[in-house]
Amino acid sequence: MALSKIGTEAVEHISSSANATYLTVDASEQITVSSEGGAVTTSLQQGLAKSWADVSTVTSVGDSLNVASLTDDGGSAPNDYTIAYTSNMGSANFSVTATVDALAARIATVDNKSASGFSLNIYVSNSPGTATGNISDFTVHGDLA
Repeated sequence: MALSKIGTEAVEHISSSANATYLTVDASEQITVSSEGGAVTTSLQQGLAKSWADVSTVTSVGDSLNVASLTDDGGSAPNDYTIAYTSNMGSANFSVTATVDALAARIATVDNKSASGFSLNIYVSNSPGTATGNISDFTVHGDLA
C-alpha cells in the first residue's frame, strides 16, 4: 500500500511487509530509522554530514556545506589550510575524512580540531610543504552545537 497521509501524530497507510523500512520522529524531533532487517535503529541526524567541501583550487572552495572560510596558513608550508565552520560543532570530538586528487602520491592530514574548525594539511609523500595546486575534498561527521 502506498503512503497516503503524514499527520502530526503518525504516518498512516504504510505497508507493514517484512522488507519495509520504518522511520520514527520522537517528541524532541529526533529521527530514527530501522535497519533493513529491523534489528537496530540509527539516528538520522547523527549519520548526516555536518560539513563538507570540494576545495577546487589552492585557496577556493568549489562547493560546500557549513564552510565559512578556507584560509591558506601561509608560511613555509603551502597547502596547509584552516577551515572555519558557518555553524560550530558541539565540541572538537568529530570525525574528518579528507581525500586529495592528484597524480603523485599525496597525503591529507587533519589537526588543530576545535568546535569552530580544523586544519587540513596536504603533503607529497611524507614531505611537508611540497604539495602545490592540489584539489582536496573533506567531510565532517559529528554533533553540531
